[in-house]
Amino acid sequence: MIHFKLPSFWKIYFYILLIISFSLLISKGGLIRIFSYIGLFALTYFYLKEYFTNNIKLGFNKILLIPLAYILLDMIATKSINLNNEHMKLILATSFGVGVFALAKNQIHSTKYLLNSTILLLVLFMIFQVFSIFVLGKLNGTQKNPHYLALYSAYALQIGLFYYFTETRNIKHIIPIVVAILLGLILSTSSRPTWIALFIAAFLCMLFLKDKIKNLALVLIILVPSILFFTNAWNFGGRLKELFINISSEERVVIWSDTWTMQKSSNNLQWLFGNGLDKFEENFKVFSRYHLEGNDFTIPHNSVLEVLYSSGLVGVGLFFIVYFFTSYHLIDIIKKSDKFKSLALLLFSMLIVNFFMGLITIKWFTHLNSYVLTAIIGLTIYIKSYYLQKK
Repeated sequence: MIHFKLPSFWKIYFYILLIISFSLLISKGGLIRIFSYIGLFALTYFYLKEYFTNNIKLGFNKILLIPLAYILLDMIATKSINLNNEHMKLILATSFGVGVFALAKNQIHSTKYLLNSTILLLVLFMIFQVFSIFVLGKLNGTQKNPHYLALYSAYALQIGLFYYFTETRNIKHIIPIVVAILLGLILSTSSRPTWIALFIAAFLCMLFLKDKIKNLALVLIILVPSILFFTNAWNFGGRLKELFINISSEERVVIWSDTWTMQKSSNNLQWLFGNGLDKFEENFKVFSRYHLEGNDFTIPHNSVLEVLYSSGLVGVGLFFIVYFFTSYHLIDIIKKSDKFKSLALLLFSMLIVNFFMGLITIKWFTHLNSYVLTAIIGLTIYIKSYYLQKK
């Protein structure tokens, strides 16, 4: 029997975060919102109680509050102080990141329980996707499009590999089966952005491995894509050839060009603070070449252009601060802390995938992106603070 010795509040809060995480994996927006609100109220109650009864400071780095700055930028851009749906998404995502930090700090001592819970999530995610695709006939599983299916399969793959190489308990032996199916899902989506993001993440993480392991990793990083390319398994080679041949006329490239044309129509204030978080879709119709074909887009498929139009140069500055801050501290942990090196490598690889997927295809201001990003930041801040305390 597993004894999960946590204060009752954190035991309950752990389950709340677990449900939110699973809801993200299977893209159930209603469940995400419901339990995110429950988590927000629970966390607010805890911090207020601790602050007023014990005068305890919040204890988390203010970098976690950067998502809230986008709310202020939106209010400036739209000249409205009313909270809207986009604002609440950012508040809930921020709460999730703070919650991950707080739970780690307060803290989960039973790593065995955490391992079992994580593997359960991975297995359930795999089962839900396979059932949705092969039984229900849904091409994208439980996700709204193939890129989100590929993205969350990539996250699950990274977490699965982390546990396989760091754990010694027998339960880890189920992971290779899960990893093989996840790889199949990623390849079957034909999501080139995910393939590219995973390749870049693997290459960058390889640089921090020990020489003997680094050489093996380099061989695998070159060998696996090469085999897939030349055998054209899952149309891997065909999709990449198509990208290289038609890159100038690729749909995303055309959208980026039209978005930049729209951005140049902004006035000085809009260049600085943006046009608002939910203004892109309607405003883009006038500038989009695809609109004449009856095909409209909700995002520019580029996080920098998305943030620039929505939140201006100030927002873009905050965007790069978030990624630079998190990357810098994760690399510092990887280099200096043997205890947390493997976990920091996992978070770094997930951050790289998150960054490049936003840069190429997915919406940055969405819970499917922001929850993962804030969780990575929350864990990074916890590890960094723990490491500094032990020095």
